[in-house]
Amino acid sequence: MGQLVVLNLGQGDWSQGCATVTAQLWLGDRVTPMQITGSLPAAPEFGSLYPRWQQLYAALYAHRHWRRLRTTADEFEIETDETYVTDVSESEFKQVCQELQHALNRWLNSDAFRNIDRHLRTRLVPTDEIRVIITAENHQLLRLPWHLWQFLQTTPKQSQR
Repeated sequence: MGQLVVLNLGQGDWSQGCATVTAQLWLGDRVTPMQITGSLPAAPEFGSLYPRWQQLYAALYAHRHWRRLRTTADEFEIETDETYVTDVSESEFKQVCQELQHALNRWLNSDAFRNIDRHLRTRLVPTDEIRVIITAENHQLLRLPWHLWQFLQTTPKQSQR
């Protein structure tokens, strides 16, 4: 049976925080969702960490091109230009990725958000498919690597949109 979580971060951003965060849990055949509220504190470290992650990502992967394979199924292939020279190390990028992941999970483990996290972990059946939709007024929040959220990594069957 499918489960749906709609996490609405509202009008906040990472510099000011999100004063009202609402999670709606659509469980099974229920007509109305269960609603849990919380908030997220300011996370000013994203202001420097996220642009650095973007910059390194672009520098490392700009030379790789996606190409659709001509088969019956929609498959993609990555072509790499071996002549492309970059002065960015992959180890630096991996370190920034780890820092961003730790910052994201510290933020989502804040006291003000813990009520939402606890309800998600206790109300959802982890072996069922769980669809997670994240909405926010601020587009930068939507661009965070949400797939690194510890809750999503510990849920075996989830799909993110």
